[in-house]
Amino acid sequence: MRWKVSWANCDLYVEGVVNGKVDPATQVFTPAGNPGSGASSYVPTGLVVAATPAPPTGALCATLDFQVGDSLGIRGAFTNAPPAGSTPMALSNP
Repeated sequence: MRWKVSWANCDLYVEGVVNGKVDPATQVFTPAGNPGSGASSYVPTGLVVAATPAPPTGALCATLDFQVGDSLGIRGAFTNAPPAGSTPMALSNP
């Protein structure tokens, strides 16, 4: 996957593979090995700061020292909350 992350004068692209499980009833994706949202440990996910289409930009990215290739971890889970009128998330195994 690849997505753009933007906040408070920091824009960066994240790419990589995240393994985990989706609960179809709740539409919640939980990454494998995830310690949970309240945990303080770092769990690598396979995500890194991407060089393309652009390296990290903005003053906050520099302050936080985001560099291309930095490994990123995830705590917690992703919940699919589709806008009104749309359909739930669908995933398939290639």
